[in-house]
Amino acid sequence: MTVGHQHNETACFAAIESGFSSENAVPFFVTIAKEVVPLRSLGIPCIHPDSHYIDTMPSREKETFLLEVLDVQEELAVDLIKVRTVCERILDDNGIKNGKMNIVLVDSDTIQQYNRDFLQHDYPTDTISFPAEDRRSEGYLEGEVLACTEIAKERAKEFGWTAEEELLLYVIHGTLHLTGFDDTTPEQRTVMQEKEREYLATLGIQVPKWNWDDWD
Repeated sequence: MTVGHQHNETACFAAIESGFSSENAVPFFVTIAKEVVPLRSLGIPCIHPDSHYIDTMPSREKETFLLEVLDVQEELAVDLIKVRTVCERILDDNGIKNGKMNIVLVDSDTIQQYNRDFLQHDYPTDTISFPAEDRRSEGYLEGEVLACTEIAKERAKEFGWTAEEELLLYVIHGTLHLTGFDDTTPEQRTVMQEKEREYLATLGIQVPKWNWDDWD
């Protein structure tokens, strides 16, 4: 499956869980009520072993959905509110009201590590989606999306927009995959690309005029 200008990948979260099931695995941490709490203790699926910065904003007070935006890279300054806002729109539009989801912004080395370890592809990519538990028919979803800021910086100039806009495309694409969209066939890809345009537009972002097939 493809998006942007690299290959997006969707991995089975069960494999990721088994890869980080040892007691020595270092969990993400999130600040809650001024206390640092391992996300795994809250039952949140996490795969990245460490983080130096985490943005945690209250999510959906009337819903039991926890959406975390984790910025664990230093390559690009990103408006995390935009990331969070567009993800919540996608989840709302697809009837997801309960569950847990992480959006993790990473560098090329990190995403290459996960691409190699879990998908056997030894190269950096733009975004990888990790579904954990899919009960979308009940409005429940768990999963994680990794998006690479370095790839976004490298490709943005080529396609005539900013690195942050390129990165937001990766986040949107990965989240759409978690909510059930695919791009295996030309028909599916057309639908997914239209959704990507739609959600970018909600952020005031217009897709540059290019042939989306050039993104392969």
